[in-house]
Order: sequence, then C-alpha cells, then structure tokens
Amino acid sequence: MCISTPNGSYYLPKDKYLEWKNRDENLPKYKTRASNAGSLNNDPYNLFCSTPIEIYSFIDEDLNNFEYLKNFPEDKKMQMYKLGTVAHEVGHNLYTNLLDNSLKNEWQSIIDGVGHLTYYSEKYSAGIHGKGMRYDEEFAEAIRLITTNRDYLEQKFPKIYSFLIKVFPELVKKDSDIK
Repeated sequence: MCISTPNGSYYLPKDKYLEWKNRDENLPKYKTRASNAGSLNNDPYNLFCSTPIEIYSFIDEDLNNFEYLKNFPEDKKMQMYKLGTVAHEVGHNLYTNLLDNSLKNEWQSIIDGVGHLTYYSEKYSAGIHGKGMRYDEEFAEAIRLITTNRDYLEQKFPKIYSFLIKVFPELVKKDSDIK
C-alpha cells in the first residue's frame, strides 16, 4: 500500500494501513492504487515508450461508487476494477506519447463538453492532486472504460467512444470484429 501525503510517500503493509486509517479518517484520500512513470517518456525520436507501471493495493475500495461496474456480478467487480487500473495507467502513456497537440486539443474540447467520465476522475480533480479538470486523467479513464465496459462507454459517452475509434481503431475492436 502506498500513501502519498503532503509530507511524503509511505509504503505500508495492509495491517499498518488499516491501523493508520482507524486513527485518521482522511487517510483513504491519500491512497495510491497504481503509478506510472512511463508518461514521463522523453525520447526525442519517440522510438521507445517505456511503460513502467507499479500496482500497490486495492484495500478498502468501495466499488459501489463506480457506475460502470454496476452490472457486473459481485465476484467480477474487483477483477474488472484491477484490469481497468492497469488499462488506466497505460492510458497515461498513450496520452503523453501518442497524441499530438492537435489531438490533445480535440480531446480537451470533447471533455470540456462532456465533463468527468468516472467517480475516480471527478474525485481526483477535486482532491490532493489539485483542483480542476485533468485531461490526462480523463483520457486514462476513457481507456479504462473501453477496456472494461465498452458498451457503457459507447452508450454513456458516444463522443469519447468515437474519438477513441478514430485515433486508436486497434484498441476498440469488438470480439465480433476480430477474424
């Protein structure tokens, strides 16, 4: 478990995290589930896109907050949440390394019209990471949604779905499209 507070980051075993949580009700807002250093890629030729992703912990996560998971059976929700977290972190790399400025501007315009895609991105923009819309977080959440619940994304956010199809058609193929 990684806790990133204004005073530094702490790596805690589950029992120590739960002990700290009992003393500080605000501790869960500092919990880090995963991180991604690959979005800091500085390769001037864009030949190599390193994607180091670290997964910390999913302790104490209330999956009922996530609308896109509501139709999954209870025993599958955590599995889809974890898969979505990995996809989210890869999404940061896609945003940083594969979208040019024109596509980022188009993305920002779409998000300005749509708003937050998930509970996580809404909470993130209002939390310890600052205030305001984070376009990279919204993009990473779009990748989470297309990976875990494509139908939800297509129905609830058709402009986002269309953008992803246009920019990354290989990411949005349905099983029935694969031959």
